[in-house]
Amino acid sequence: MNEMIERGKVFLKGKRIAVIGAKQKKEKWGYKIYDLLKSKGYKVFGVNPNVDNIDGDKVYDSLSKIDSKIDGLVLIVSPAIGMSLSKEIIDKKISMVWMQPGAQSDELISEFEKNNIMTVHDNCIKVHLTSYN
Repeated sequence: MNEMIERGKVFLKGKRIAVIGAKQKKEKWGYKIYDLLKSKGYKVFGVNPNVDNIDGDKVYDSLSKIDSKIDGLVLIVSPAIGMSLSKEIIDKKISMVWMQPGAQSDELISEFEKNNIMTVHDNCIKVHLTSYN
């Protein structure tokens, strides 16, 4: 089986997931992924400095403001924004990062993996949740 599918299965065993790029607009991927994870029973932490809440749930303006342990993180932002957040992600000791299509870059993958963070890329978490779980 595809290595990214296997990594995706490992990622989704975590129950506390942060979504960087969470949005309020229901047609945006940041909302769709946030809402799907919640509907599947995950504890989801939205992260977006431009959003206060999603459907009444608090959204954090930065990852460092989340006091809870985070098992995994979904990036739904550009690779440049992801790179600018990489130190914060590494410092938070998050062990798994899922980069949605369009959020990944070779540089970002390398940065996470050299810091022992498992990456999932070239795969959409929504497709994975509806096809493999």
